[in-house]
Amino acid sequence: MPTIRVDAEVDLYDVDSDEMVEELERRGYTVYETSKADSNIIQQLYIKRKFGQDCNKELDQYLNNILGTAL
Repeated sequence: MPTIRVDAEVDLYDVDSDEMVEELERRGYTVYETSKADSNIIQQLYIKRKFGQDCNKELDQYLNNILGTAL
């Protein structure tokens, strides 16, 4: 069966967040919500790992935020 690829521009302000989540899940993706604090922790983890520094404190903090339990 022949296929056609179509590119379209979509203004993301015209799309509801719930619609985007539903579409991603329909395509087999798993969607997680993250807070601004979690994003900052992830950035700190990346920087420390990049420079070979210990990042266990930040990793424990991130896991605690995600799992909701103290490590």
